[in-house]
Amino acid sequence: MSMKEAFDTFFEEMDRNSMKVRGKLPCLPFSAGPAEKTLFLEETRNKSNWAVWRPRLQTEPFSFDEIEKEFGFIIH
Repeated sequence: MSMKEAFDTFFEEMDRNSMKVRGKLPCLPFSAGPAEKTLFLEETRNKSNWAVWRPRLQTEPFSFDEIEKEFGFIIH
């Protein structure tokens, strides 16, 4: 099983369980940073600023330069 297949399986089960228990997809608070644009479905953001949590397929490398500079250590 590839990582993509594993993630797809995980999110399908998470969605199914969330719909069964809560009647909606899993959501978290949304802020407009660069990570949020890749980890949340911005179009699902509601008036309370919550959005469905879903990683998108990475199409270009994500730079950790700013984060590494802020925290003072190299991530990878």
